[in-house]
Amino acid sequence: MLHNSLVFKLLFLITTLISPSLSFYFQGKTLSPFIFPNMKSKDFELRDLEGTDNDFINDASKWTINSLKSGSTIYTTCNGTMYLGGYGVFAGINNQYFERKYTNLPEHNIIHFTFTLQLVDSYDLGEYLSLRFDDEILQMTHKISISTLPNINLCGSSWREFPQIRMFGNAIHSSSNLTLRFISGCNENSENESFGFRDLTLTFGTSENAVSSICAKSSISLNYNDCPCPEKQFEESPSVCKTCHENCASCFGGSEGDCYSCQNGTIFNGTHCTHCLNHEDFFDVDGVCKGILEF
Repeated sequence: MLHNSLVFKLLFLITTLISPSLSFYFQGKTLSPFIFPNMKSKDFELRDLEGTDNDFINDASKWTINSLKSGSTIYTTCNGTMYLGGYGVFAGINNQYFERKYTNLPEHNIIHFTFTLQLVDSYDLGEYLSLRFDDEILQMTHKISISTLPNINLCGSSWREFPQIRMFGNAIHSSSNLTLRFISGCNENSENESFGFRDLTLTFGTSENAVSSICAKSSISLNYNDCPCPEKQFEESPSVCKTCHENCASCFGGSEGDCYSCQNGTIFNGTHCTHCLNHEDFFDVDGVCKGILEF
């Protein structure tokens, strides 16, 4: 009898030969749906702008920009990481934005979101970033002078940069369709100050006390919009932090279905994080989930 992993590999090869277009992206690889039939499900949680190279570019191509600088692409690289936006992307100043439309969303009254943010160059006091979920607008800013930052230039021109920031929040929303915008509040051109973002997760849920919010976690405090709870915890009520489920690396609630991201050794299965060993097509390699095609 053939071992399960060998069967999966043969199915992948046969599927690719018969129909190369019958595939989808998962963890930076193009895979057959026969191998991962339920992974990266779109009926509960949406993940966008992940991976590297062509996988990231494929996600980026689904976004639009209202004013692209001539000769630029919609994405850039900063410190070896790809972002939507960044140095020299916007052609104009202030109220420039990236937009994507999502349709056929599940029933919900709140969207839990998280994404990785990179502020580039002189993103100083007075600059801000707005997120617009249809008519619901949330704003992120900081109260740090960049002259006080460590003298580290990550990308763009010669300015100091903030370290990478992880943003978390909730947006009141109930429509089956969503137009999401990331709006720049920079007051200079994108070769002087800009932002890039990636690793966007949108989780659609219901809550009896839905409230919109946004906060930031970084190795340097923003002195504004800082999340009240440390890593692997969530704010249950004002100034009350509770621990995430053991499978969650970050979360918006205490159950295994409330994960923004998964701990090493676990993997997102469409609704929650489960251990690699619960999936016959994954292996736990030094605490990291590896698909059979990664060997």
